[in-house]
Formats: sequence, C-alpha cells, structure tokens
Amino acid sequence: MATPVLIPARQEAEHIGRTLEALPRDVEPIVIPNGPEDATVRIAVEAGATVLSGSREGKIRALQHGVSYLGERAIEPFFILDADTRPFMPGRWVGNMLDSRGQMDTTKPGVIMSPYVFSGIDPLSMAWRNLGHWKWFIRTFHDPNHGATGNMLLDLHTRAARDDFMDLPNVWPKDDVAVRDLVLGHGGNVGKSFTPTALLVTDGSRFPGFLSRLRIGSEQNQVLLAQSYIEEAPADSVRYETVERELANIWASHSSQIELVEHTTVLV
Repeated sequence: MATPVLIPARQEAEHIGRTLEALPRDVEPIVIPNGPEDATVRIAVEAGATVLSGSREGKIRALQHGVSYLGERAIEPFFILDADTRPFMPGRWVGNMLDSRGQMDTTKPGVIMSPYVFSGIDPLSMAWRNLGHWKWFIRTFHDPNHGATGNMLLDLHTRAARDDFMDLPNVWPKDDVAVRDLVLGHGGNVGKSFTPTALLVTDGSRFPGFLSRLRIGSEQNQVLLAQSYIEEAPADSVRYETVERELANIWASHSSQIELVEHTTVLV
C-alpha cells in the first residue's frame, strides 16, 4: 500500500503543482487546504491528489484533519510535507526514509526528519542560507532531541499517541517541535537522515536575502520574519512555551523520563 503524504496547504497555488509532480508513485498525496482559498484546490485535484475539505486554519489542525482521514492507518508511518517542499531524489526518498525508520526501535513511536536546501532565491542568498541550515543540521544531528524540521516521516505507532496527537493545540510556529516532543513523550525515538536521498528542496522566498539582511541588520530581519509568521497564525494559535507543561503531563502519564528543553519563539 502506498505511504500517505499529508500536505497542509495555505494558499500554495504557486508551489503545490510542482510539489505534487515531484512525488514518486509509491506515495498517496493528501492535500489539506487550511486557510484562505486560492487555486490550490483546483491544481491539487488536477494533479490527482486527494484533497480534504473542512479543515480549520493552522498546520496542526490540517494535520489532525489528515490523521482523522487516515483512521487506523495513522498508526502506521506517514509523511508530513510542506506544500512548497519536494524531494530532491523522488525515486529514492521514500525508501531511504522508511529504511531509516527501520533502523530504529520500531516497537515505539518514531520520527525521521529530512535535511533540506533552499531554492527560489538569488544564488548568494541561497548559498548563505543553506550554509546556515546545514551548520544547524550537523550540530543537532548527533543530538536529535534538539532541533526539528517540519518535514518528516512520522510513525505514531499506538492509538494512545494518535489520540494525543489529535489533542494537540494549534501550535504555531514550533509545530514541528510539538510533534517531535509528543513522540518523545510516548517513549519514542527521533532521528535525522543525513543522506542525499533524503534531501528536500524548499522555497526560501519567505526569508530576506543576504544583501537585504546586511542592509536592514539582524534585529530588523528577525522582526520581518516574526511578522511573516504572525500573518499566518490562526486565531486560536498558541506559542510552544504555553504547551510545554501540557506535553510534560503527557510524558508523565506514559512514564517517560525526558528532560524539558527550553525553546524560544518569535510569535508574541
């Protein structure tokens, strides 16, 4: 059976067609529109994807809608992929991620995160931003409990983990950290694949370019980035810090001895 790929899409008409075209045939693309509508739905339907209607705004809400659609299949591995992100080597991406999952303890929930490179920006900005991302990815590679990326292979594995996933609040940003920590809270394990076949290509136009950042400065760059996230925040969104205690209670209920990690966010 094809592995499901849940693709939350908030006004992604510019990217969704290319993303769906890049996916291999051994996956089941499931697009979940979760915000103001544009041509995203039409393009996704024309590309042959399953499109789920009725999701509330927010990435977490879209993913929960997708998990509800999957039903019992949601306790088997499935992918989470941003609508502006696609595999660099589609023919080997699925196998690599599933193989990486198979090398972990498969009796517990698990998550495998993919590295990515930025595209859609000028060459200088692309080189600068990719260097920064890879420095971060390498730094956190040997300590996968730190750092998270929103594109992943997720194996909730148990109905209890699935139910707790469905109860997550609408965290934004840091939704990826919330998902990662829920897996850890159920005694699961987290890994990062470091091979070219796991690589993803993502649009980097959200971020100011290299020359722009030099001109406006690091502080103003953070302000602009914060504004871009705030503009996307659903009405019921919450900062990650506000749910750390809730996640800690989940951990305690499953007898997990995981150390709390401090996180920061730009959303105020």
